[in-house]
Formats: sequence, C-alpha cells, structure tokens
Amino acid sequence: TKISLHDGIYFPFLHSSYIRTHVFQGNAKLHQAVSGLLSFAVSGLFHEWIIYNMTGYLSLEWLLFFPLHGVLCLIEHYMTNLPSIRPAYRNKIPIVLKWAVTMAI
Repeated sequence: TKISLHDGIYFPFLHSSYIRTHVFQGNAKLHQAVSGLLSFAVSGLFHEWIIYNMTGYLSLEWLLFFPLHGVLCLIEHYMTNLPSIRPAYRNKIPIVLKWAVTMAI
C-alpha cells in the first residue's frame, strides 16, 4: 500500500474536527496553511532519517530546507491568489525567470 504525505499527514491533520475547533477555532485558511507546513516538516524529518541511515551523519540541512520550502510555497500560493496582485504580475513574469528563482532557492 502506498501512503503519501498528503494521505498520512496533511489530510488527517486538516480534517481533524478537534484541531479545527479547539486549536484553530474555525480559521480554515490558517488550519490549511499549518497542515501544509506540517507536511513539509515531516518530509524534512524523513529525508534526514534517510540520509542519516545512509551516511551515519546528521546534517539537519534537509530539516531546515523542507520547512523553508513550505513557507516559500505558502507565500507563493497566497501572493498569486490575491486579487490585487494576480492580474498585474502573475502573467508578466517570464516562466524562465520563475524557474530560475525557484531553483536558486
């Protein structure tokens, strides 16, 4: 059976009624953002574990990279979906430049 981070972390955390009502008090956007960031953090832990088992060395690079990547993806998501920003800038930035900035980070 194949389990992804979406199925094993994001979806259960997002659809937990206890967390939704008691922790986020119905704030769906914050709940969704934290669910996504949690998935990236778990991915970082998983990558660190794999690298540690392969090399015996704990670098913490992946543990820092994946949550940072999650924050940047979250910022990109909200920036491209803002009504005031999307029409003005989203389609004017060349795809090659978008790719280069993403790969540089």
